[in-house]
Amino acid sequence: SGTMRLVYTYEAIGESIMYFSRPDSSEPYRFSFEARNLKLPTPFLPGDKVFFGTQPEVSPQNGVILTAGERLRALYLDGDGYYKIVSLSSSLPDDAYCNLSISPLFSIGYQRKRLPKRENLLNALSKFIAHSTTRGFSVCKAVSEASFYGITAEELMDIIA
Repeated sequence: SGTMRLVYTYEAIGESIMYFSRPDSSEPYRFSFEARNLKLPTPFLPGDKVFFGTQPEVSPQNGVILTAGERLRALYLDGDGYYKIVSLSSSLPDDAYCNLSISPLFSIGYQRKRLPKRENLLNALSKFIAHSTTRGFSVCKAVSEASFYGITAEELMDIIA
């Protein structure tokens, strides 16, 4: 007769291990490649306000869905005051969150509250897109073509004016 001890904790979707943790390790989280590229159906529509993050790596952010479906993308305001696009279903190299080891889709949810004053332009963007796939895609395209590093509030206002 012996005792069992917890060595690893796993999170899986189907037969794919998304990440595992070892509580007694100095690096407790390890993620698999599948954790970076989730292909799951989501209920979100262009214009929806959401929150997302990839804790423990990145603190939660607020954003607005631009494109839905397999390439779920959102616009968010970074800490430097630039509006950037992030792929929420993956962490691809062309995204602001490019070096993440886990998809932001793990922690996404609807943002039901009015966004803080600093992010007030995202409220306007949400109303502008208003579940329109065409408007969401046009904003996504305009931001992508304007700059890889994000755009200013003035540039975003020009896009949605």
